[in-house]
Amino acid sequence: SSGYINGEEEDREFIQYFASFLATVFKNHLAILEKHGDTKAAIMTGMKYLLSISYVDEIEVFRICLDYWVSFVKDLYNTEPPAPNMGGPPLFGA
Repeated sequence: SSGYINGEEEDREFIQYFASFLATVFKNHLAILEKHGDTKAAIMTGMKYLLSISYVDEIEVFRICLDYWVSFVKDLYNTEPPAPNMGGPPLFGA
């Protein structure tokens, strides 16, 4: 975040393009990348970079990141099995 604020115009452009690149690659190719065990560290590094960039106080950069995170969570919700009932009372009544 401070690198964006204190950086030159070229630095800010790079951060925005880098966020767009990471978001696009992950959105379109994450499933393929996850199938290869040797890419786990690279995926985690890219996700950490995207998470850090998400804190940049600039609306367009934030929008790029938010768009990806919404897509990521939606994909998780649609692909992961629901959590088992933990045996407690229902949260919203039944």
